[in-house]
Amino acid sequence: MSRKAKILIPWLLALVSSSLFILYTLSTGELGFPLDDAWIHQTYARNLARYREWAYVPGHPSAGSTSPLWTLLLSLAYFAGIDFKAWTFALGIAFFGATAWAVGRLVYHLGWEKEEAFLAACFCALEWHMAWASVSGMEIPLFTFISLLPLTLFLAGWPFQGRSYFRMAAMGIILGLLCLVRPEGLLLGALLLLASSSKSPLKALAFAGGMVLCLGAYGAFNFHLSGNPFPNTFYAKAAEYRELVERLPVWARFWRVVFPTFVGAQILLLPGLLAGAKKALSSEGKAFKAIPLLWLFLHPLAYALRLPVGYQHGRYAMPVIPILIALGVPGTIELWKRMPRFLAKAWAISTLLLLLAFLFLGAKAYATDVGIIQCEMVNVAKWISENTPTGSLIAAHDIGAIGYFSGRDILDLAGLVSPEVIPFIRDEKKLKEFILSRGADYLVTFPSWYPELTQDPAFTPLYSTGCSLTLKAGSDNMVVYGVQKAPFK
Repeated sequence: MSRKAKILIPWLLALVSSSLFILYTLSTGELGFPLDDAWIHQTYARNLARYREWAYVPGHPSAGSTSPLWTLLLSLAYFAGIDFKAWTFALGIAFFGATAWAVGRLVYHLGWEKEEAFLAACFCALEWHMAWASVSGMEIPLFTFISLLPLTLFLAGWPFQGRSYFRMAAMGIILGLLCLVRPEGLLLGALLLLASSSKSPLKALAFAGGMVLCLGAYGAFNFHLSGNPFPNTFYAKAAEYRELVERLPVWARFWRVVFPTFVGAQILLLPGLLAGAKKALSSEGKAFKAIPLLWLFLHPLAYALRLPVGYQHGRYAMPVIPILIALGVPGTIELWKRMPRFLAKAWAISTLLLLLAFLFLGAKAYATDVGIIQCEMVNVAKWISENTPTGSLIAAHDIGAIGYFSGRDILDLAGLVSPEVIPFIRDEKKLKEFILSRGADYLVTFPSWYPELTQDPAFTPLYSTGCSLTLKAGSDNMVVYGVQKAPFK
């Protein structure tokens, strides 16, 4: 097989995988996004283009976007006047293809042959979590690709060649941009900085300078908007799940985070993951070859310590799946070479069949996810737009679609654009006081989120979606409540 074919085929497979998800969803209903958070990014992007301000609610600048770089890329569709969904999917699929390519390069620079690198890239392009992420409307594929890029370049020795100080500064800027996609990129930057300083302390300073250039601007931007160096989401999510952090031991929290990433054919790569890690660490350049393995462990550990959740197919841990593949696929091939041919063949066929089976199961899950968001969040947002007075204040926990479609002011009970709620984010009594004191006209939430609040006589049910998809999934329907306009004392 030619070199061009080995590069092109993983990209084409990524396109086919993502297209399968889109086409399956179109065959079952309207195409949208599988997460309400995707609409938050779209709202920021649209307001940036329309009003030239970083605001979720026009006229009220806020640091509610966890991924400003992703939001900036999305805003190009609104500046150019092109279809925002098509542009969002095109970006996600492009970064998905780039991720598959980067996995192949990473495998090669970890010390394996081009055949193993090609197979790992193809595996990544058919992995269902990665396909789901590519059409999620979220920053996951961008974060994943940018995290793989510096790992590959460092393993190839690129930053230490030619104009090395300039290249090291460029690496620092790339890692700084990674933090603008998600704050946890700072962890990978720290790992690469430590490895660089062990090889060349002076050049590591150039690397640190590049990172500081981006991080300084990022921190100053957030501080100007909110008085904190990180986006509001960073603090709001930690406050929301603080009780879970305090209740569960760290090993249980770690398992909650990583378990969803093994749902799929990659479960058959676990023995090979150990073999692959052992070979990578036994070769030259251990300082940098150890980083993918450390990243595979430390990224989910960071979430286990602060945000120990595995919902939405483990989306927070998805960026480490390509590392699992990059170590697991070549390691598994090494094991196949040492065992009887019929066992190796059976293992290989089982892996391929499981990979394809989960790709189709993933497409079905994606269609369900999109359907739930459409018939819950989007329908509620459109109902609010059509049935409430202009200027109404909406108190809501899920603000994405409401912010995009309703055209109403929002009181965010999740703390993203109303950070004042963070100190009492799970205290329903104080939330009621907050809602009434701020003069909210409507409350929108799932009753199970706030069982005491939604049973309070101050809130009258006005509309419920009745969405059968949500009920079938074992959840309750979203409800719009009218807020009693009695004087607040």
